[in-house]
Amino acid sequence: MKFLFDNRDLTFAVTALRVLLFEYFNHNNQDRAKLVWEPTRQFFEEMARRKPRQVTCFFGKPFRFPKESGCLCQRLYATNSHSQVAYIGTVFNHIAIVHYRDRLRDAGLGELSATSITRGRCHHCVIPAQTENIDEDGLIGAVKTFFASFLKRTSIPSLARRPVGFLSADKGEEIENEILRLAQQTAKPVSRKERMKKFLDDMI
Repeated sequence: MKFLFDNRDLTFAVTALRVLLFEYFNHNNQDRAKLVWEPTRQFFEEMARRKPRQVTCFFGKPFRFPKESGCLCQRLYATNSHSQVAYIGTVFNHIAIVHYRDRLRDAGLGELSATSITRGRCHHCVIPAQTENIDEDGLIGAVKTFFASFLKRTSIPSLARRPVGFLSADKGEEIENEILRLAQQTAKPVSRKERMKKFLDDMI
């Protein structure tokens, strides 16, 4: 099923947010790799092969997570020459990184890097910002950090050398609202037994 909005194909982004956010308990890391990380890699591999003059991105509305004073996060997306949209990751400011890292440690749910991208059950795709506020320069840095995080044997790191341009903040929020709406609307419930099985899969 394709998800179309405003002449854009939101399918990659809707699937990513559904799996990582609204079906958080439904999947293990193997599922996430198949449903999100591998399609994302292919999306950007194909983009890199086309050698775009500029990488066009947009960001959603800032939000506070964890819900502690000073925490700030913002989701990032990219669009390709086919008007397809993919989720890049979520930028965390330094205070959010510190609070979330402490929360994960206390719960025994792994580590969170303050300098490099972390992916996994509890991490989605966390991109650390080195600043208190997340401004446009910080978002550009996050996009380039994301591209540089891929193995050199792929062509994706070459995208880090391309200029990054953004849609307007209002347009970005409008598109993200539709992505989140569709992701939540199409999310499927699973039994408690199945949720526990998926959780234990990641603990092994």
